[in-house]
Amino acid sequence: MASPPPVATAGPHSVFVYGTLMEEEVVRVLLGRAPPSSSPALLPDHRRFSLRGRVYPAILPARAHAVSGKVIQGLTDRELHVFDMFEDEEYVKTTVEVSLTVSPLQPYLHHRRLPMLYLALLFRTS
Repeated sequence: MASPPPVATAGPHSVFVYGTLMEEEVVRVLLGRAPPSSSPALLPDHRRFSLRGRVYPAILPARAHAVSGKVIQGLTDRELHVFDMFEDEEYVKTTVEVSLTVSPLQPYLHHRRLPMLYLALLFRTS
């Protein structure tokens, strides 16, 4: 695992999470502190899938569907890098628009790279 980059001043960052990182204890262990603030959120035009042989889900674009999750806010550059390392090379980070109960936001999202995902899908949705 690569070491985290120096802390920069470009943060704070927001990340939409829809699986393992929704668990506060997982975030606490990764960041070494209490989880930052979070808000329930909905990612439109995507669908969550279970992966064969894995305990974590993945998502794919899918019209007329939405994925519920939450947005973790207030992450530093170093903490965002920790999330990047946790998600590993099977995932790619992009910016998405989600709906919050208060107002729209554009957090980062880690999702599976498509060719690997299609091979691993169990075709069971949640």
